[in-house]
Amino acid sequence: MPLALGADMQGPEAWLLLLLLLASLAVPPLPSLNPGPALEEGQGLTLAASCTAEGSPAPNVTWDTEVKGTMSSRTFEHSRSAAVTSEFRLVPSRSMNGRPLTCVVSHPGLLQDQRITHILQVACEYWVLGGAPWALRVRS
Repeated sequence: MPLALGADMQGPEAWLLLLLLLASLAVPPLPSLNPGPALEEGQGLTLAASCTAEGSPAPNVTWDTEVKGTMSSRTFEHSRSAAVTSEFRLVPSRSMNGRPLTCVVSHPGLLQDQRITHILQVACEYWVLGGAPWALRVRS
């Protein structure tokens, strides 16, 4: 029996049509987090991480962190979905070492926000008595 739109639609036909409509409207995103290059104290503004999520409609990608930095996002539209990539940039300092940087993805197809956490690792250099330089790699 073919599906027909109408006020008299009931039962399994109505549920099937509703499920088909919902499936075509919301495609839950599949987020991924990619750490940037190695961070070293004294670098200028550097990419700490990027986060990408693709879904329909376009997901919302934000960052949750106490680290001071800047966020930028771009969206790529496809025929049936959209990919959003957000980048988090910072000026590395030793106080950031071991701090969490969390990508947060929200979307109507998700019951709750998806969160992916990256722990920052910042290499730093310091001077000891006598002026000899020593490199210290700080690990969390």
